[in-house]
Amino acid sequence: MTEDEAKTKICHRSIDGDGSPARVIANEMFAKRFACVASSCMAWRWINPDSEAPDGYCGLAGRP
Repeated sequence: MTEDEAKTKICHRSIDGDGSPARVIANEMFAKRFACVASSCMAWRWINPDSEAPDGYCGLAGRP
């Protein structure tokens, strides 16, 4: 996915305890707070960094 697409997703590492992503997504304020930061994260992995629309993925979740 592109970085812009990733930034619309919730980072699973930002949810504490038994918190459910569904509970966080329902609240727009929390969704922004827990959003993926894409390439600013140490876990971000690039698939094709040299293309016009570089794609990547969360390395914590494993290669898609």
